Amino acid sequence: MSDWQAYWAQYDYTKPVEDALKAEFGVSFGLWNTGGGCICLGATLEGGYEILVGSGIDGPLWRNDEREQYKAEHGWYDGYGVGVYDSEDGYTLAYVSDALANDTDVPALLMRALSMVPLSDSESYATWERKPDGTIAERRYPK
Repeated sequence: MSDWQAYWAQYDYTKPVEDALKAEFGVSFGLWNTGGGCICLGATLEGGYEILVGSGIDGPLWRNDEREQYKAEHGWYDGYGVGVYDSEDGYTLAYVSDALANDTDVPALLMRALSMVPLSDSESYATWERKPDGTIAERRYPK
């Protein structure tokens, strides 16, 4: 296996997520390097929405070894986060994160994020977060 193949293989756990998203939305998702070594699942939807899926705790996806270490220390994986961005200017339109989400929860997280896009305005965007202790927080963040 080449170094390049080994690098991308660190994210092979995302294949079921890719499959679930494609089944739900009819769009292929794939691994994207968003810069600085940050890897996310990504796709562009009709209407000018760019979607990025990462960790529910810390933005980009974690490698297999990072997820296993987190699970060993905390008893669960890191969940998932889903951001909806304007594909023209890159601004965040909505962000949802769930530290307790599993692979099959990601399509519902994306639906939640898409439903929050109308709450975005020129100044801010809406977020929804389920923390590791199960509490929910909803906030607005400046763009």
